[in-house]
Amino acid sequence: MSAETLTLHISPSGNDANDASASAPLASLEGARNRLRELSKAAPLGDVKIKLKKGVYFFDKGVVFDNSIARKDSAKIEIEGEKGAVFHGGKRFDASVLKRVSEAEILDRLPPEADKTKLYSIDLKANGLENCGEFGRRGFMLYGLSQSEVFIDGKPTVLARYPNGTDLLEIGEVLSTVAAPKLDAQSVFKPAEGFERYKRWKDCSELYLTGRFSFGYSDAVIKVLKLDAENGIFYTENPIWGVHPGQKAFDKIKDKSVLHRAAIPSVMHRGYAAYNILEEIDTDGEYVIDRKRGKIFIMLGDVSKIKNVDVSLLGEPFIKLDNVSGVEIKGISFCNSRAMGIELGKVSDIEIKKCKFFNLGLQGVKSSVWFKPFSDLSDLVSDNDYKLNGKTRNVEIKDCTFENLGCGGVYLCGGDARTLTRSENKVKNCYFKNTSRINKTYSPGIWLTGCGATAENNTITANDHGALFFNGCEITMRRNYIYDVCRHGMDMSAVYSGRNVYQRGNVFEENFVYYINPDATVHIHGVYLDDCLSGVIIRRNIFCKAGCSGNAININKGFDNVITDNVFVDCDSPIIEWMRKKKDILAGLEKESRTIFGNDGVATIIKKYPAAADIMTREQKNITEGNRFFNCGKLQKQSHLTGGVQKNIDVNFKTWDLKKIEKYFGDDPLVKELTSLKYGCDISPKD
Repeated sequence: MSAETLTLHISPSGNDANDASASAPLASLEGARNRLRELSKAAPLGDVKIKLKKGVYFFDKGVVFDNSIARKDSAKIEIEGEKGAVFHGGKRFDASVLKRVSEAEILDRLPPEADKTKLYSIDLKANGLENCGEFGRRGFMLYGLSQSEVFIDGKPTVLARYPNGTDLLEIGEVLSTVAAPKLDAQSVFKPAEGFERYKRWKDCSELYLTGRFSFGYSDAVIKVLKLDAENGIFYTENPIWGVHPGQKAFDKIKDKSVLHRAAIPSVMHRGYAAYNILEEIDTDGEYVIDRKRGKIFIMLGDVSKIKNVDVSLLGEPFIKLDNVSGVEIKGISFCNSRAMGIELGKVSDIEIKKCKFFNLGLQGVKSSVWFKPFSDLSDLVSDNDYKLNGKTRNVEIKDCTFENLGCGGVYLCGGDARTLTRSENKVKNCYFKNTSRINKTYSPGIWLTGCGATAENNTITANDHGALFFNGCEITMRRNYIYDVCRHGMDMSAVYSGRNVYQRGNVFEENFVYYINPDATVHIHGVYLDDCLSGVIIRRNIFCKAGCSGNAININKGFDNVITDNVFVDCDSPIIEWMRKKKDILAGLEKESRTIFGNDGVATIIKKYPAAADIMTREQKNITEGNRFFNCGKLQKQSHLTGGVQKNIDVNFKTWDLKKIEKYFGDDPLVKELTSLKYGCDISPKD
């Protein structure tokens, strides 16, 4: 910042009519933004610093920073919070807001196993919570707002559901559904034979179902439009690819050729749970939003120790940056919102550092340009929806923590894969934990798209689904530590991309991928190159107990991939190549990829990456050389051992770490070198 920097001070005890000095601060970020707009009308501003004193700032609407603030060329805006500066997207109460429920009409509705002395309520109207927000429709590529959530001393509570935990009920006979992405359709189906607990739910005015209704890799949240409790029939919104029967009902269908593909491969992994049901509150930390009675009901144990009860309300980003460059956001916590922390539109030269994002209903940071509902994963290879020729660039997110987020950590799009215009966007030294709290699938810690982005030295853990996704070209993923993810679902991996034969220049190198659901019985992998994805370099990584129910590296019909100098430890199946027997799959995906890139884009790719040419006529193969296999299962092909090492020793550890790997296999120079590298971030959620 220059000596002429304009500094605005903000404090929770300030007033937006003040002069913004340290002794007379403003009260809000919105007030500071408005002050800058007014000041810039006289003349473009130079560097600006907005300083937030520690304390909690409550937002009832988001704040947009854009080109309405006139600035000199290269002038910067720095928004910095003191330690303890918190942006809160709702309302905060003490424990006195909780009233013990004594009405028999309510208590009699609880399940018999519930401790009725633990039920409390929060009055919506009396506490200014009438606008709790509708449940946003969610699912595959659908990121609807979360309902208002309740957080007790910073910990999320959960919607009352049946069954509890992660178990799902079996779907019965399907009477009507649309196996296509149609939002205006209905599905009609029955519970499985013998299940009648739904009869207790007939008075629920806002009943929702969550689960996997079609494929085992795709979850959804749908509203029950009508429950015919007498006949046992659910009338619901239609999830993507419809609702399909569970095992018992599926077995009764004699002619399965009439079924949509979605009905067949995931039958063992399909099911639903019902939630937001007063009749199913039976566990501490479960809640229900009951608009009919004007209450939030919540089951709690000892309320005498509760300090804060937070309810999320904000339905838009705290901060949106659009048509702006040269902005730094530093040292701020974003929490307790139904939406995301920061949204990035048309931006360049942006820094987001030393921030915390937690207890949000959507993502921590997300690009405005993103997949359209029900679109293919491959259609976002540039940010050209803004017609900037890939000029969303130089965004750096570093030294941040992302925890307990509803639908992902960082979703960052920039650059243009069609022209190979690099964004130079970066996500560095960040910690991600449980970023799939609401959308259980397709909510990774990091999702990079476009061209020329990097994810480096990040730690990603505790996700129900994948950890790191990428779509586009020249995306680098390096020195990340990914462990204990893919806890539920099927046909997924810690690191995932697919469905594009012209994505090139993507590199996954020097990462530590560990403990990827080794107890799963379905297709769970370490790295998954899906549906003819080609041209990826996977080199110098350590895979340990990764994809033990599937494969450490799973290549589904792709080619031109290079897998070299990786170390595999205790992986039942290190590398699998599912090569296609027919070219019709490739032909379809080539056509789809060419549509996405355009002929000019394909020509640009082939010029820099000649291996992408003639893919329909030449031999398709992958290169696998110099890899190490220690205490691993059988190799699929003898050629996978080319230039490599295979060795087994008599140890059977349930858990591993880098020190153990180095101790037992460090006589190999490659192992010695890779175990000495720094993987993951050097911060923790407590920082």
